[in-house]
Amino acid sequence: MAVTDVSIASKALLLLGEAPISSFGESTPAQTAAGLYPDVYRAVLTVYPWGCTKSKARLARLAASPLSQWSYAFQLPPDYLRVLGAFSSAAVGASPLTSYDIQESGVLANVSDLWLDYQRQVPESALPPYIVKLLQFALAAELAMPITESTTKAEFWGRQAWGQSGEGLKGGWYRLATTADAQGAPPAQIADFSLIDARA
Repeated sequence: MAVTDVSIASKALLLLGEAPISSFGESTPAQTAAGLYPDVYRAVLTVYPWGCTKSKARLARLAASPLSQWSYAFQLPPDYLRVLGAFSSAAVGASPLTSYDIQESGVLANVSDLWLDYQRQVPESALPPYIVKLLQFALAAELAMPITESTTKAEFWGRQAWGQSGEGLKGGWYRLATTADAQGAPPAQIADFSLIDARA
């Protein structure tokens, strides 16, 4: 069965002891889940640079110049969630820009070409199982109070998703998921280090 926003919400409701759903319009709990799901989805996907959400794009420059200290404005990709880095060149090893601004209208910068490393919205069917489970736990935590009025359930599923209060939201299933994601990433390489060059 394909993973969808509805199937994730259905599992979250099951975790709270509610009936499963097949659409967001069929019941009051389903409608509540529909209202909360988009924010939980964005929060879970942007709280960590998941490998499956990373993308790179050359941004289209907008014709109108911004009315600010910036020289150029660029259109954000339609699937944009969060910026990871901005560059004036696509060359390997290019230094990231340290001065630019992200606004609702787009990216403002003083370079005429702009490449963006960013996190993108990913269909639920493309998410690995560990992110899907984190979404289920996080959504259950958000749904617990409006649906069950139980602080105990809200706190329990919050701990399952994010860990104990002293862990700074970096425990629970989140820790397992980020560990699994990092294991699938290539090892970091030193692109430029003067001490290595000196020894050569």
